[in-house]
Amino acid sequence: MTGNVIFFMLRQSIVMCFFCLAFTAEAKAEALSGNQIVEKDGVSYSILTNEPYDGSVINFFSNGQLDYKGSFKNGKKEGIWVGYYLDGQLRFKGRYKNGKRHGRWETKTKYGQKKRWQSGMFKNDIRVSD
Repeated sequence: MTGNVIFFMLRQSIVMCFFCLAFTAEAKAEALSGNQIVEKDGVSYSILTNEPYDGSVINFFSNGQLDYKGSFKNGKKEGIWVGYYLDGQLRFKGRYKNGKRHGRWETKTKYGQKKRWQSGMFKNDIRVSD
């Protein structure tokens, strides 16, 4: 019986440790707003830590509408970024790799028309095709 109690307590302790680690990771993963990030010499820094930012950013217009969202890795834009106009229409959507546009980009005017020279396939921030 004593072995069962010890096993039960050990199992509960392990579960609590995993719960605490998950909670800590969730708290750390909270996105910053655009005004909490500054760019210096092509690298974006968190004003909270003065270190190159790793994590998500999400920014809203004053009316609460989503402005843009994306991620940083080592202070450079990384992954999918999406931006909207004040009325909620898509402004841009595309992927960054090491701070440069890479892959398919879709950029629109506020009237919903495609911005031809800012849309298409990009490699190292250079438009390579439609």
